[in-house]
Amino acid sequence: MKKYIALGNYDIVLDDEQDANGDFVNTITVPAAYMRSFSLGRQIDFEKTKKLVFESFNDNIASAQKVDGDLSDYGISYTKITPAHYGETKIIVRYIDEDNPENNKSAVANVTVFGHADDYRTAPHMGSGDEFTVALKADGTVWTWGKNTEGQLGQGGRTSDRNIIPTQVTFSGLASNAYITKIAVGKAHVVALDSDGNIWTWGDNTYGQLGVDKTTTYSTKPVKAGVYLTA
Repeated sequence: MKKYIALGNYDIVLDDEQDANGDFVNTITVPAAYMRSFSLGRQIDFEKTKKLVFESFNDNIASAQKVDGDLSDYGISYTKITPAHYGETKIIVRYIDEDNPENNKSAVANVTVFGHADDYRTAPHMGSGDEFTVALKADGTVWTWGKNTEGQLGQGGRTSDRNIIPTQVTFSGLASNAYITKIAVGKAHVVALDSDGNIWTWGDNTYGQLGVDKTTTYSTKPVKAGVYLTA
């Protein structure tokens, strides 16, 4: 039988908001259990579950503390994850068998702590297409550089010259309090999702990949996908 550690949440998102006393407002309690099998009849090994150890890779971003008391009375182990500063870290849950190390098990959860202010509003991300690069910064701004033959840099205009200096992309019509949360990069086009749920695209539209009207072969600036869609 395949034994493993199961977590109630593998992708944890918090923010670093504090109350008047300086205590962090947003915490989360995550259950964990040592499982005997992957099968449908899987069962919890309660004795091993009680021995689970919780650790944070970086306590300066988020800490993990085992919860004792009422929650643990159900036979499941719980960890309270408390944010400390914006950034990304991981929480690792271990079962350690000192007599038989080959029986050791572990599971990892990703933890992202967003800044309550504007300094860390989304997880940074980078992507690259055909000789150009796009970067999403933690503050929700997008920067591009490299090849721009199809307007894929989103700077307005097309040119055969490379732009070697990272330049911020301007989103005309983006709400004043909105920001970009995700990006995806194709061969010569870019797709971005903002915090209000709108999709923005720019670059090559030869095959309709921008989600705008069929007569548009490219867009040198971000446009909302679907806004100008025609039958």
